[in-house]
Amino acid sequence: MKGVILINTGSPDSFSPNDVGHYLSQFLMDERIIDLPIIQRTLLVKGIIIPFRKYKSSKAYQTIWTNEGSPLIVYSHKLACKVEQHLNMPCEVAMRYGSLTVEAAIDRLTTKQGNLSEILLVPLFPHYAMSSYESAMVHAQKILEAKQLKYRTLPPFFKEDRYINALTNLFERIDLSQYDWVQFSYHSIPLRHLRKSIGKVTNERRLDVDYEFQTKETARLVAEKIGMATQYGVSYQSAIGKSWLGPSTDDILKKLPSEGIKKLLIISPAFVADNLETIKDIDVEARDIFMKSGGETFKYTPCLNDRDDWAAALAEMCREL
Repeated sequence: MKGVILINTGSPDSFSPNDVGHYLSQFLMDERIIDLPIIQRTLLVKGIIIPFRKYKSSKAYQTIWTNEGSPLIVYSHKLACKVEQHLNMPCEVAMRYGSLTVEAAIDRLTTKQGNLSEILLVPLFPHYAMSSYESAMVHAQKILEAKQLKYRTLPPFFKEDRYINALTNLFERIDLSQYDWVQFSYHSIPLRHLRKSIGKVTNERRLDVDYEFQTKETARLVAEKIGMATQYGVSYQSAIGKSWLGPSTDDILKKLPSEGIKKLLIISPAFVADNLETIKDIDVEARDIFMKSGGETFKYTPCLNDRDDWAAALAEMCREL
């Protein structure tokens, strides 16, 4: 019998500095996140970054934490329940980093199903990036192979009609005539990561791993569907330095008001569930930048989270694997 594993990046178990530090250590020690030799990576992460960053990040996580826990984890579990109902097969959540391990997800599926013979592995990343989709996929596949379980993996779904339609539906109750512009903000990646991904494949498969192309294609398709094909832009958040994919969302938001764009809609389709990067970085910090730069209206459009139409769309994509 089949089972489904939805896998995302992860979250600390709590917003305490110790839990945040443990999570960040797992995350940053991944060679697909910081692609330095192991000794240099260890010195950088455990000797410099974690001792200081865990306290700052702890405060940031505290601002988004809910009574149920981390928003990313909460939405992922709710989504899994709905997908399970649509498919009539067990569905569990795993995270690349943190305590919700792939091994534990397999154990829970086995408890539910008993004679588990095949896993439908679903990385919850619409776009291919070395630090997100590839890392989660490779990690999970190694574990499944070690346990001699058959599996099939959902590819990036950046232009899949059902995903695009679900994103489009996010705008269905918004009067778009009241806005000048919609900004699509994606998580930035190091340019060297982009080059590495493209360098691993043939020219015929380049678009399968080209994060920049995929993000822009998602934005184009959604903008066309909502009737704002000439009123949208693409930018990238959380870049660290000039060698990261741009333009920077912060820089764009500073300039838009001076160009006559005062009423802004913003969405972060790199994520399917709201998290620190959207709730704090976009809805709080990016909002502040835009409004202080002369903006009049700033509306953040939440992620797909556990919306019914998104759960149905994801279930359909799983069914066709």
